Amino acid sequence: MNSKRPVQSPMQRENALIWRLERPNPALPSSYSWTWDHSTNWCLDDPGMQTGGCYNKYFKRPEPFLEDYRRLTDFAAGLGIKGITIAGFLRDSHGGVEYAKRVAAYAAAYRKTAEHADKLLAKG
Repeated sequence: MNSKRPVQSPMQRENALIWRLERPNPALPSSYSWTWDHSTNWCLDDPGMQTGGCYNKYFKRPEPFLEDYRRLTDFAAGLGIKGITIAGFLRDSHGGVEYAKRVAAYAAAYRKTAEHADKLLAKG
């Protein structure tokens, strides 16, 4: 596996690159990540950031919710993780259904782009 294979998502900022990271073959055919919405912190400058607890309120603004999960999606895809479960996904405090749709749309677009890139690389 090439560790520096760029994959461009249509929703990413222009000129951004995502890297495929090398890791040993997993014991299970599919890997998934489970997260709490309130303690997924990929934007470290938001004043509502939390690092622990369960059933906590979501104190960050809605925009960091989108960015946290955009960054986590990019990272997870680079590791070959097939999906992310988000506890608290539909909370009104981070945009409710509208922002949940945006997170899901980003992940779906990323998956389609990555599959297309894999097919192109396999041909070349």
